[in-house]
Amino acid sequence: MQLLIIGGDERNRYLAALARAHGHTAQLVGHDETPLLQALPSSCVVLPFPVAETEGFAPAPLSGERLPMETVCALCKPQAAVYATRPGPILAKYIIRQGLTRIDFMENETFTLRNAAVSAEGAIYALMGRSRGCIDRSACLIVGYGRIGRALARRLEGLGARVIVAARSASARANAEMDGCQTIPLERMGEVRCRFLLNTVPARVIGADVLAELGSRKTPAQWAVGFALETDDPRIRAIRKMEAKNCDLMILNAPSAIDSLENEVEIFDARGETLAVLRGGKSELAKEIFGIIERDLIH
Repeated sequence: MQLLIIGGDERNRYLAALARAHGHTAQLVGHDETPLLQALPSSCVVLPFPVAETEGFAPAPLSGERLPMETVCALCKPQAAVYATRPGPILAKYIIRQGLTRIDFMENETFTLRNAAVSAEGAIYALMGRSRGCIDRSACLIVGYGRIGRALARRLEGLGARVIVAARSASARANAEMDGCQTIPLERMGEVRCRFLLNTVPARVIGADVLAELGSRKTPAQWAVGFALETDDPRIRAIRKMEAKNCDLMILNAPSAIDSLENEVEIFDARGETLAVLRGGKSELAKEIFGIIERDLIH
């Protein structure tokens, strides 16, 4: 079998390696391996997970190459099988027009449950790696209680955390309560005092008002860092946002950061003074930003 694997994160790299280990041919695009314009058409096309298309492009966060969805679609052979979750308008229309078969990973219950377990484990690993605090006896607020929320709750409780679940539906809250969690309606989650907050809802549910309330309720041992991306009067708007949300630091991103592997940021303290102006690759910048957080906020 010849696979065409487009964009995505490390999972698609592992998929390509696994396919090759089993004797299949795999073209890997969007990972600085096979350029999109040199890829060959295929009858088995795997797109990024969990979102196949964003604003007309296939997400490729590990590469600087942009992958227009029209170009990707042209590589699908007639009657091709396209593995795609949450296709955008370009891909969806192309699949219907060409009569292709779309296979959605998320329609496989076994896959979704295993994916939830792995996602929860990865989230907790990241949480522990980025905090000097202990999960044991800490209040952890989980937003949403689907498969990933439930997997997170079980693992956090196993580590001794006090888990609170904020969910919109009464049935989700009832499920969480049956699992031994405290619950609160989603619109009241700003009332919760917590050390850790984990959002599992694939939408923007933590808006400015909630962040402002969380910022106003934080204790002297807690801190909040905000991120802003502004085009008009960026410094003034970023500082206003920091004040409105009661953040301790505000990180102002440049518009050029969108769909780029590099970025330029300016970091302000609570007085609105510039602490640093940083430029470089996003991974390197993340380490430098955390270094400033560690130096100025974590004691």
